[in-house]
Amino acid sequence: MIRTRGTGVRVLLALLAGCVTSLAFAPLEWRAALFVGWLLYGALLLRTERRKHAFLLGWAFGFGWFLPGLHWVLHSIVEYGRLPFALGAAGLVLFALFLALFPAFAALIASRWRTSPAAYGLLAFPLWNTAFEAIRTDVVRFGWLSPAYGTLDTWWSDWARLGGVDWVNFGFFLTVGAVLTILFGRTMKGRVTGVLLAVLVLAGGWGLGSLSWSTPTQAAWFRLVQPGLIVTNRPTIEENAGRLDYVTNFVRDPWPAESAGRRAVLFSESVVTVPVTSLPAADLERLRTLARSADAPVLFTGLRREGAAVYNTAYWMDDKGWLSLVDKRRLVPFGEYVPSALRWLPELFGVRIGDMTPGAGNAAPLTIGEAKVATLICFENLFGTLLPELFAGGNDPTHLAVVSNLGWFSSAAKGQHLAISRLRAIESARPILSVNNNGDSAVIDAEGRVLLRFVPEGSQVETIVLEGASGDPTPFIRWGNLLRALLYLVALLFLLAFGVRTKRAWRSNDL
Repeated sequence: MIRTRGTGVRVLLALLAGCVTSLAFAPLEWRAALFVGWLLYGALLLRTERRKHAFLLGWAFGFGWFLPGLHWVLHSIVEYGRLPFALGAAGLVLFALFLALFPAFAALIASRWRTSPAAYGLLAFPLWNTAFEAIRTDVVRFGWLSPAYGTLDTWWSDWARLGGVDWVNFGFFLTVGAVLTILFGRTMKGRVTGVLLAVLVLAGGWGLGSLSWSTPTQAAWFRLVQPGLIVTNRPTIEENAGRLDYVTNFVRDPWPAESAGRRAVLFSESVVTVPVTSLPAADLERLRTLARSADAPVLFTGLRREGAAVYNTAYWMDDKGWLSLVDKRRLVPFGEYVPSALRWLPELFGVRIGDMTPGAGNAAPLTIGEAKVATLICFENLFGTLLPELFAGGNDPTHLAVVSNLGWFSSAAKGQHLAISRLRAIESARPILSVNNNGDSAVIDAEGRVLLRFVPEGSQVETIVLEGASGDPTPFIRWGNLLRALLYLVALLFLLAFGVRTKRAWRSNDL
């Protein structure tokens, strides 16, 4: 029997483990903290007998993980939501407590197998934590701070080419569980199995990272404009005109002669702050002036009205007019829409949030010379499951562009957003041009490495020459959902096999 005092200490330790885990993400990016935090948490769970206590430990761990990791949300709530600091902080606490329910329920269900350290560490712990992370991303649509994004520059992250975030998470959790089995397993057989599986995960990641997943294509010239514009949630026509005049000054420099027909200008999100479909004639002429001055196709974003629907849209244009548009398919919860199950939360604080309309389908990549550029808008980079749509219908983008405006949040959000884009580059084996309004824009190669990172605050313009990537899509792009389903099916079958054993058999056998 676990005494209340012992449970209280373990809750505090779980909270501490969650705080340690958050250090793996920007701004600090201490990657080792991810493993240390989850290992401490797993050890606490293994020594917890009651299932309700396992749930409590998971909730405390999740709260310690999400509250400091998402502290940047508070800036937006207070500064742009115009709530008092105390109410904003209360909103952040409630949000962190809600997200913490996912590791809590994972701990609750996995505790069914706790009596066998090997079954728990090598099957239940990795399966249920991976499953609830997938639910957080695909159902709640907020997979921010998923452990996979804390594994960058390690062999775990290379599993993304095979199965995306789910396979990275499972490999990471399996490694943690293997170490738990080595430390707490009751038989040599269990410990040896733990060693073998940990080696398999790490060696497999190394092997996947050693392979070539794409073929370089002809380079194109890109001018990336990080304008450092003021963030506004009450835009006016007059202000919008000034913004267009201002950003035009960033694109007047001449291009190299050899770039003719193979160049483009990429702006961040929110250059145009009023619906493009409602722009007065003078501002439409400003857009044409911008395109003429750029002497190349220009990418920018703006709202688009179609009847009662409002879309967040990425526009490609040149001096002759529109070339292509892409509506944002994944919207920001509590920014661009309110999840139906959580409409009570902004209403509780007296905040009104209008619902935008998600885009349907996918526009073909824009062709620039031999380059084909597919576009993601801000929050969309959080969804690896969106990538196969970019390759659908025979499309084979050579570059991905991610345009964003993270000026609504404090600085840590930009580094975390960049880490997410890096994993998308690994999953797709395509280079990414990430352009943010107010800092940390970046050029990422097809291996997920950062080739160029802009200043963390303010404006900067860079003209870069970047090879594309082509060839057969990665296994994740071709069979992502199938491979995800296969992962869960195999792991679940193994768990069911253990589930038919009696508790007596569990206590006498590790496997």
